[in-house]
Amino acid sequence: LLPQVLELNPDAEALKQAAHTFLRSQHIVLPTSDRLRRCLRAAVSEREKQWITLITSRLLASTTRALDELIITDTDEEALQQPFLIVRSTLADLKEGAGAVNVNTVLEELEKLGQLRALGLSGHLFQNIPPKVVAQYQRRAATEPPRELRRHPDRVRHTLLAALCWQRQIEVTDD
Repeated sequence: LLPQVLELNPDAEALKQAAHTFLRSQHIVLPTSDRLRRCLRAAVSEREKQWITLITSRLLASTTRALDELIITDTDEEALQQPFLIVRSTLADLKEGAGAVNVNTVLEELEKLGQLRALGLSGHLFQNIPPKVVAQYQRRAATEPPRELRRHPDRVRHTLLAALCWQRQIEVTDD
C-alpha cells in the first residue's frame, strides 16, 4: 500500500479502493473494516516516516539551524516579568500576510522574501512528495505556536517548518 499513499489521510477513498483492489487481485478475503482501517493507518504512518526522512536528508545543517532560530521566542529577564507581554518569533512575522499595498508593505515583503530565501531551501526539497502532503505540513506548521513546534522531534519540526517556509516563499513571490 505504501506507493498508493498520496496524502496523510488513512480514510481516503482512493487508498481504501487500492487496498480492496490489491486484496482481490491476490485472492485474499477482505479483512474487517476495523482491521483494514488499522492497516491503512499503519501504511500512512510508515509512508509519512519515509517522506520525513527524505525531506530531512535534503536539508543542509545550516538550514536546520536557521529553521530552529525562527521559533525562538526567548526574551530578556525584564520582559518575562511582564504578565501580558506578547512574545513574537521570527516565524510569526514570516507568516503574516502583506496587507494593503503601499511602499512600506512592499519593502516589508521584500525583506520577508530575503529572510525566506536566506534559509537555503532548495528547489528539489519536496521533489517526489505529493503537493497535498506539503500543503498539509504547511497548514500544520502555520497553526501551531512556536512552543508546540519546539516539542516535535527534530526531523518532524524541520519538515513542518521547511514546508511552511517553502510555501510562504512562493506566496510572497506571487504577491
